[in-house]
Amino acid sequence: MRGLNLRLPELAEKDGLTGRLNTRAFDAVLGQEIGRVGRGEGPLSIPQPDADRFKGLYDTYGHTAGDTCL
Repeated sequence: MRGLNLRLPELAEKDGLTGRLNTRAFDAVLGQEIGRVGRGEGPLSIPQPDADRFKGLYDTYGHTAGDTCL
């Protein structure tokens, strides 16, 4: 149990399905980067992929196919 508790911060910042960093991790990094830009250390760009049509994949092929795609 202690080992799992030590991993909680890591688990809280990763998506269980994809293993990618989630919104919580994004917000933490964004705060750091905004601070960096505020100190004049360079520009900041935030790419936003378009996932508007992803719902159609789920509706057509089901959640298992959507999860596999992710």
